Amino acid sequence: MGVLIVLIGLVMIFCGVPIAFVLGGTAVAAFMTSEFIPMVIFPQRVFAGMDQFPLMAIPFFILAGALMNQSGMTVRLVRLSQAIVGRFRGALAQVNVLVSIFFAGITGSAAADASAVGSVLIPAMEEDGYETDFSAAVTACSSLIGPIIPPSIPAVIYAITAGVSVGEVLLAGIVPGLLLGLSQMVVVDYYARKRGYRSGTKFTFKQALGIIREAMWALIMPAII
Repeated sequence: MGVLIVLIGLVMIFCGVPIAFVLGGTAVAAFMTSEFIPMVIFPQRVFAGMDQFPLMAIPFFILAGALMNQSGMTVRLVRLSQAIVGRFRGALAQVNVLVSIFFAGITGSAAADASAVGSVLIPAMEEDGYETDFSAAVTACSSLIGPIIPPSIPAVIYAITAGVSVGEVLLAGIVPGLLLGLSQMVVVDYYARKRGYRSGTKFTFKQALGIIREAMWALIMPAII
C-alpha cells in the first residue's frame, strides 16, 4: 500500500498537480486502500478539520481588504504615508513599504497587500522615474509584511493547527513585522541614494492634519479587527 501511495504522489507531481492536491490525493488513496480504516471516518475528519470557529477570521480579513479597495481607503493610506516619509529620498518606494505596514494590519495576506498597493503605487513609481523591476521588487518585498503583522491569515492557521492561542501568535508578529518594515526602508534609502531617486512632496502641518483625519478610519481598523 505504501509503494502505491508513493507512486500516486510521484505521478501527480510529475503531471504538475499542485502540492496541496498531491497531499490530499495521496491521503484519499491511503483511506481507500486501507483495510483497517472505515471510509466513514474520511468525511468526518475533513469536516472536523474545517469546523474551527477561528477560521472564520480568514474570509473576514479578505473582505476587509476588498472593502478598503472599494472605499478608497488604500489611496488615503498612500497619502498618509506620503505625508510621513514624503521628504525622504526615494519617497514613493518608502511610501510603498510604509503603506504595506498599515495595510498589513487589516488584510493579513501578502497577496491582498501586493494587489492593492501594487495597483496604486507601481504605475505611480514608474511615472516618477523608478525602474519597473525596482518598483515590482519593492512591492513584492513589502507585501511580505502582510502575513507577519497581525491580523495574519497564516498565523491563524498555524495557531489552530498547533493548538496554541491565536491571540498570542498574532501579538508575537508585531515586533518582527515592524523590524522587517524598518529594514526594508533602510535598504530603499540605500538604493535611492545610489540611483539618485528624488524626494517627494513636502506637506505643511495643516495639510498633514487633514490627511490624518481622512485616514482615521483606516488607522483604527486594525484595532476593530
